[in-house]
Amino acid sequence: MAINISKTQIELLDKYLDGDLSGKERNEVEQKVENDPNWKAGLELLTITRDAVRSRGLLQKVRGLHHEMIQEIKRPPEAGVVKFRPSIWQWTARIAASLLVLALVLGAYQFATVRSETLYQEKFVEYYLPVTRGMENHVAQIDSFYLSKDFTRVTLEFEANRDTQPRSLFLAAMSYAQLEQSEKALALLSDLKETNATQDEPYFAQEIDYYLALTFIKTHRYDRAITIFRKILDDPKHMYYHNVSTSDIWKLRLLDLKN
Repeated sequence: MAINISKTQIELLDKYLDGDLSGKERNEVEQKVENDPNWKAGLELLTITRDAVRSRGLLQKVRGLHHEMIQEIKRPPEAGVVKFRPSIWQWTARIAASLLVLALVLGAYQFATVRSETLYQEKFVEYYLPVTRGMENHVAQIDSFYLSKDFTRVTLEFEANRDTQPRSLFLAAMSYAQLEQSEKALALLSDLKETNATQDEPYFAQEIDYYLALTFIKTHRYDRAITIFRKILDDPKHMYYHNVSTSDIWKLRLLDLKN
């Protein structure tokens, strides 16, 4: 969707996020956000770009301006020279303006360029099957097909036998994902997650988390993907913790805003 919002509105939303508005002004902004899609989209975009500033390290620019301000204040005046020095409020205005410009430029660029398929490809990692013994005949056959990366044969074997063992369901889901049949992958992973909720020892729990999030991205269910990615980021011990970043979260928020 296109966002039609003025500079004055952006500045007001910026103050709203900083908590610099009076109670009355805050209520007025919240009413506009609730009733006007442009105000709502503007608030979401500004929030996302602030997150981007923090996660991308652009605050270094602002810190540089702050250092420059301190040095200017400390510098002794030259003899016989009358030199204008910006007041602390003018320096503050420069810092705030720089931050806002950086945020809006980055936000506009990311809003225009972020693509769900690109994010999906960046995040997708092939699942490598651990080799085990003692499996039933047809399940072992599925293992063999998966290990040889014959994903079509995996799905045909699964559909022929309709095995309900978690291992077979998971391998079939991974194969559907490889074959770009995302809705089928999503259905199986969702079934597995529901089954795990009733188990004392869940099967492939962390793998299901990650690949379910990816299928949500692939099928444009960005809010669902955000929920899972946040869960992974909150758990440093999660096996896919290092595959997810705060940058991914705000990219998903941008995609959800565009959707």
